[in-house]
This record gives sequence, C-alpha cells and structure tokens, in this order.
Amino acid sequence: MQLLMGNKNYSSWSLRAWLVLQKSGLSFSEVLLDLSDFAAFKQQILAYSAMGTVPCLIDDELCIGDSLAIAEYIAEIKPSVWPQDKKIRALARSVSAEMHSGFHHIRKTMPMNIRQQRQIELTTQCQIQIDRVQSIWQSCFDLKAKKNIQGGWLFGDFSVADAMFSPIVLRFNTYGIKVSPCCALYMKKVMQDEDVQRWCEAAKIEPSYMPQADVGVLR
Repeated sequence: MQLLMGNKNYSSWSLRAWLVLQKSGLSFSEVLLDLSDFAAFKQQILAYSAMGTVPCLIDDELCIGDSLAIAEYIAEIKPSVWPQDKKIRALARSVSAEMHSGFHHIRKTMPMNIRQQRQIELTTQCQIQIDRVQSIWQSCFDLKAKKNIQGGWLFGDFSVADAMFSPIVLRFNTYGIKVSPCCALYMKKVMQDEDVQRWCEAAKIEPSYMPQADVGVLR
C-alpha cells in the first residue's frame, strides 16, 4: 500500500490517515506531495486520483480518497482500529464523523503549523468549537470511568477517533489553547505518543513553507 500525503507540518488530514495506518501495523510506503506549490501538487495528485486531494491510499488497483474512508478500509483489514464493543464503537464513529464534517472555525482560525508556537485572538465561534471539542473528550473520559475502561486514549486503546482528534491536539498545542485538566492529560498522551512525535519531528525539518499558515504572532 502507498499513502499519498501532504506536508507533515500542515496537512492535518494526512496525519489522520497516517496514524491509523501506523497503529494498524500494516505495511505501507509514504508518497509526500508538496502543498506549497498548489499547481504542481494538483498535477501530481491527479495522476493518482481524480478526487485531487490528500490523503489518498493506493492498494493495488484500488484508490481511496478521504481520511475517514481510508480509516474504514483499514478497519476492514484490522478491526482493532475501532473499539470492540458495538455501542462504544458506534460512539467512536459518531465523534469521528463530527470531527470529520465540522469544526470549520477551528480549521480556519488555527491552521495546523506544528513547527511554530503562535498566539491568536480567538473568535467567539472558534471558542464555541474549542469548548465543544473539550465536551466530546470529557464525554469519552466519563464513559471510560463508567465502564471501567483502562488506557489513556479516548476509548481506552487507540482508535480512529484518536487519529481524527490528534491534529486538533497539535493545533491546541501550537496556539496555546487553555483546556481543562482532564483534556490536558489527553493532550499530553497524544503529544507523547511515539508515532505522533515521529510525525512532528519530520514536520520540523521539512523545507517547504506556506506563509498563509503563519497566523497571529509568535509566542
């Protein structure tokens, strides 16, 4: 399998698909495409996929676009990337879908920019969505406590839900977003994960630069 990805410093959707693949244990190779030259990027990605976006998973003759679709394909091979319990798995899918389709103000206000520490003025709409993220995380923590589920990820063991929210953790880290103590512990879990750290280290040495991601001021 090949995973076509954008720049690791900027491409949050690529990180999501990459994390699911990493945690699945499946063998795959990375094909990095530079988003900073949009015309060249489009020409390159369209040679693989008519969708024209990353991430894109190539498995023999099969071409799968969209991070959540990729995650579901991986789950067909490695079901362990979702929780085993049917009801908990449904909740994990629900919060993953909400992340996938929503939080537009966070995406617009706080572009992923791993190698910098920046400060911005949050809009009311963005703060509402930050609060919603924390509410989702807290509901996962409460469920784990109720069900006596061990493990520091959202549903105990790593799942697709954690892959979906990991770029949000990285955004919160970049912009110094204040969160509750429980959410801070979850962020620490994500930031200390060896695969996330590997991704971040690669992001920090990438040569490509996208000035539109430099919002706010350095802190």
